[in-house]
Amino acid sequence: MVEEEERRKYSLAILIILLILCWPAALIYYFTRPKVKAKPMRTCLGCGMQIPVDYAVCPHCGKKVERALPSP
Repeated sequence: MVEEEERRKYSLAILIILLILCWPAALIYYFTRPKVKAKPMRTCLGCGMQIPVDYAVCPHCGKKVERALPSP
């Protein structure tokens, strides 16, 4: 005896209504999300990973890094 596969029936009208209602929410989210400034980064001489400039110790390898002198 072969069992029939259960399938969900989708109404095209409901799909179109959801599409019309959801894309404005996506646009609102995209244009109102907070802006995040990226910290200046440098490369650790011990492991080669990118770390923020103000770190004294690399969080990846634990090597102490020299703090950069401020530019004049």
